[in-house]
Amino acid sequence: TSGLWFELPTQMCSRPRWSCRLRGEELLERIERSEHYSEREASQAVHTILSALEYLHSQDQPHGAVFPENLLYQTEAPNAKLKLSEMPMPKLSQSPTTPQIYSAPHFDSELSTTALRCSGDIWSLGILIYIMLCGSEPTLEELTAQVDRECEGLWSDVSASARHLITKMLQENPSRRLTAEEALRHPWVCGSTVATRHMLDAQERLRTFNARRKLRATTHAIIATQRAMSIVKPLRNCQAIR
Repeated sequence: TSGLWFELPTQMCSRPRWSCRLRGEELLERIERSEHYSEREASQAVHTILSALEYLHSQDQPHGAVFPENLLYQTEAPNAKLKLSEMPMPKLSQSPTTPQIYSAPHFDSELSTTALRCSGDIWSLGILIYIMLCGSEPTLEELTAQVDRECEGLWSDVSASARHLITKMLQENPSRRLTAEEALRHPWVCGSTVATRHMLDAQERLRTFNARRKLRATTHAIIATQRAMSIVKPLRNCQAIR
């Protein structure tokens, strides 16, 4: 797995021990601060993520949370390895701060539940690649329109090969969606058809996207803390009365 890291279900109890080993920033944060950022750098990161997913899926194990906050570098060093962090419990994979766009749309399929969830990982990664290259998060309506029209708006700044990959990963029908193994063989992921120009506009949009994402997470954390305190305080008062 070339140094890739992810937790298997039997290791969920060791999350604190593993988490403390990841001292680097998130993938999107590193992209935001890069002096030069092109599709080549994006392709290399995607190859790393797909390698991890391909291994997991070969074990019939979906990840379930291919989100920006789960893609971390091991350290702050420039050559640090990118890690796909721990797999959450199935019912907790979608946190309150995770936009619905990362969840694949419902589609009647004859695929098994495991295959559907593995295909869901590919959808999530397709959304992430879109964000990496466009610098913003699309609504499902915008995404559908841009994929259909191919060369409009932010989509027009993305190479044809990258657009082809994203389109294949974001097929509404999971049976038509690329598998991790197939995506790893795509020319863009292999680095042979990437654009090498600096994507300044996407990088600037990504700064705004990251700031909003962090604000959203902070807001949810404050709300969660307030709710917890509203439960704990009455309990403490009851104990004091006793």
